[in-house]
Parts: sequence; C-alpha cells; structure tokens
Amino acid sequence: MNHSLRCVALVSALVSTLAAAESGQSGSHRCATVAASEQRLACYDEAFPPVYDEQTRAAAQAAEAERARVEFGLSNRQVLKERSGGEFEAGPDRISAVVVSISTQADGQRFVTLDNGQVWRLTEAASLKGRLSKGNPVVVKQAALGTHMMLTPARASLRARRVK
Repeated sequence: MNHSLRCVALVSALVSTLAAAESGQSGSHRCATVAASEQRLACYDEAFPPVYDEQTRAAAQAAEAERARVEFGLSNRQVLKERSGGEFEAGPDRISAVVVSISTQADGQRFVTLDNGQVWRLTEAASLKGRLSKGNPVVVKQAALGTHMMLTPARASLRARRVK
C-alpha cells in the first residue's frame, strides 16, 4: 500500500474512532473489550502503531531505565503490586489437584499431568515416598526462590517445574 493510501486509511480509522467517542459509544473498537490493561495497550499499539521521533524515543528509553532502576531487587509480586498502585491481589500460594497421568521420558524425566490441565516436570529423582499414581491427590505449593514443591499422598515433597 502506498503512502497516500495508508494516510487515508489512518485518517478514516481516526475519524470513526473519534465519532464513536463523541456519540458515547464504548467498546466500538475490538481492543476496548480486552480486560487486561497490558494486553489492551498491546492491541491498540498493534492497531494504531505509535509514531516516535528521536526525542520521544529518548524519553521512552529514559523512562524505561528509571522504571528498571526503581523495580530493581523487587520480586514479581512486589513489581505487580507497585504497578497496580497497591491494589494487586496475589494469587494462591498452593493448588490441590488429582494426577491424570504420569509419563517418563527415556532420560528419566517424569511429567505429571493434573486434572486442571497443568503439566509439571519433576526435577529431582524419585524416592519411595515420592511415588505417584494416576488418581492420586496432590498439592503443589510455592517454595523458596520461585520454585514449587509437589506434595504426594505419602507427604513426600518433590521439586517440580510447571511446563504447561
């Protein structure tokens, strides 16, 4: 598409957006229905790509550097809480589920599929207490340094990493 056609398309989109805003219509653009703010912004950026001059680009880079400096050393939860203005509610620190299947790869890695659709890779060797079978109830809880532990019915704790 040549430059003049792109300009006409952009002006047309802008006029229709402004007309919808003036008439009180909300949600007239597909991006308006996206609930999560970061995803909504990405949708609008894709639909209406921002135009940066060098001064704007430098200001954006400086703001990003400042944000990185301010957030340095904070956990992911702390960052989310900071960005949301303190209104962030942390998710659960554990889930309960039932084992749907267990698969073992040729290299010995075990993958556990739960009834909620999650798939976890057990990251340490199995012990007798760590045996799992289809139908076993398990609890996956957060552990130190962003890791997770899968608690078996025999109360063994197996280190696990979510893969799906």
